[in-house]
Amino acid sequence: MLVKDVMTREVLTVAEWVSVAEAVQLLRKHKVKGVPVVNAVGRVCGLFTVKHLFQVVADGGKLGLPVRELMQREVTCIRDDTQLEETCGFPQKRLPVVDTGGNLVGMLTKSDIIRGFKTTFVHAREELKAVLEATPHGIVAVNTTGYITFVNPAAEGILRLKAAQVVGGDVSDFIPNCAVIGVLATGRAIRNYKNTINGNTYIAHASPVVDGRDIIGAVASFQPFSEIESLADELGVVKQLCKELDAVISCSYDGILVTDGDGAIRKVNAATVKLLGLNPPAGGEVGRGHHLGAQVAAKVRQDRKPCSVSCLVNGRQVALTGTPVFDENGAVVRIVTNVRDLSALSSLKQELEEVNRLKEMYYSELARLKTEAASPGGTFRSSAMERVYDLALRVAAVDTPVLVQGESGVGKEVLANYIHASSARRSGPFIKINCAAIPETLLESELFGYTEGAFTGARRGGKPGVFEIAAGGTLFLDEIGELPGSIQAKLLHALQDQEFFKVGGSRPVKFDARLLFATNRNLEEEVKAGRFREDLFYRINIVPLYVPPLRERPEDIAALTAEFLAKMNAKYKTDKKLSAEVIEAFTCYPWPGNVRELINVLERMVITSRQEIIAFEELPGSFRRPAPAPAATVRGPVLPLKSVLEMVEKDVIEQALRSAKSLRQAARALGIDPSTLLRKAEKHKIRTGVELPQQPPQDINR
Repeated sequence: MLVKDVMTREVLTVAEWVSVAEAVQLLRKHKVKGVPVVNAVGRVCGLFTVKHLFQVVADGGKLGLPVRELMQREVTCIRDDTQLEETCGFPQKRLPVVDTGGNLVGMLTKSDIIRGFKTTFVHAREELKAVLEATPHGIVAVNTTGYITFVNPAAEGILRLKAAQVVGGDVSDFIPNCAVIGVLATGRAIRNYKNTINGNTYIAHASPVVDGRDIIGAVASFQPFSEIESLADELGVVKQLCKELDAVISCSYDGILVTDGDGAIRKVNAATVKLLGLNPPAGGEVGRGHHLGAQVAAKVRQDRKPCSVSCLVNGRQVALTGTPVFDENGAVVRIVTNVRDLSALSSLKQELEEVNRLKEMYYSELARLKTEAASPGGTFRSSAMERVYDLALRVAAVDTPVLVQGESGVGKEVLANYIHASSARRSGPFIKINCAAIPETLLESELFGYTEGAFTGARRGGKPGVFEIAAGGTLFLDEIGELPGSIQAKLLHALQDQEFFKVGGSRPVKFDARLLFATNRNLEEEVKAGRFREDLFYRINIVPLYVPPLRERPEDIAALTAEFLAKMNAKYKTDKKLSAEVIEAFTCYPWPGNVRELINVLERMVITSRQEIIAFEELPGSFRRPAPAPAATVRGPVLPLKSVLEMVEKDVIEQALRSAKSLRQAARALGIDPSTLLRKAEKHKIRTGVELPQQPPQDINR
């Protein structure tokens, strides 16, 4: 409905040259509070109201002044072809109405608007009544108490009763098991349920009637089951598709705007309303156009293919991409436009990059802290081992091959485990294979697997090798220096191409595993002697790690001894301790078998010793040498045990301070706190270059 359909056409006006006194008489005569002011050609040029009269009186002015001296010159006018719905947002009670030429043709008041909406409501009600009476489906409406308020002619046929006989009655008395009672209780619609009335089966739908948030009734519709049985499956599919489409459109973060071929908006989602500044349309559909929709529609109609337009809307950079939808005749009937906020995307991109940067930083720091906490950092004190494990931690972050070298028993496998636990593959398997422990005839099949029928006795279906088993994790090849030459060539191919051939197979197999290698041989000498391939050596020796023997890091012996002794005590449920002579002997012993020999000796003594404190005499024969200096006191006069222990403590502290670079390093080698070491040094009058802080004098009277 348009404004011209409801406006008041008899318009009261005053000319701009009329005096204030004449204008006041006109207002009193017609009992109005304001009139439009027109110029000589009949165009609205202002508005004169009672407040202007009050202004004249208050200022002591003359009533003979023309109204143009006092009128309100800024006047809001409305076109006569404006939709009535658009007038609801105007705060004025009276609006001048002009035609396309700007001539005053009427006035629109609040009463006119109410009358127009009432007429629209009456027409809609009559149309709804006609629709309900013409529909072939039975319609029954009830109030909040379940009493029938309306039945259409189709429902009269279903109930075999006239409307006058059922209106005002309880719905349960006429329709057994009617779902409207449940709908009134829950406020939820019930669809597609079967209801039997007078021996006939109907497909029924029941929905609540809602006024705002209040349920004011319910409506049930009944359709003969025979009419829709053949279409039920197809209808369900279509209904589900429509529901999914509406959900996709409404939940989309990007705006989705559907227009007809002329650019008039037919459907929008909430994102489009927000981005383009539209008034939220009822039901998601509007009929009026939008300049951006029309712009995209014109370009799509012209090119007949998807087109994009970028523009600034409400301070945001927005990109609109329109895609045409053609009918069977090739005409553009719909244009689906995607509306994207480029400003928000740019901001989100920057935020995401910052979040990813912080995530990587936090993840790296967390991984470093975890690996440090889980690393064997408490089992060594030497700077040489600290450098080895620091490099291992850094190289664990990448999948490059690592060659761990060192004498037998120094802990190469422990270091390989540490690299795996510190890497991104920590959740994958850690597979270890000793190349020296497997016969040459079986080594290839153990590494790469074999296919069915590859050789006599082969397992049906074949067998995967460790390269496949270690997928997603780490493969540790120990004693790589013992690898036969024929296998070296195949290993080189696998490292270069990240693929291998199974024994008896003709197709390459890709693998995804981190490779670590270890050997106690000098591979450079092996290459010179022709026993190890030079190209394979350079392929696996990208990051070499050398684990020094235990004799080159005596400061680690005490820490390793304490750790392994604690494990042995826990294993055998004992509480054995080592005497000072034994610890001194351990420190001076060359340990040709390295850490493995240390574990062996400790376990033997924990098992065989009958005393709680293991004495020097219980050491194996290889340790039989002159006892440490403090023990020599037993050759002279017997001294008190406390004096002997203090002598030993003094000698150990002096030795630790001489071999360490700092007080903190000496304390760590002794396994005590630096402040404790400083107090003991002061006690034995050993110069450290550091003085204890002076304690305040105590009050002896307290």
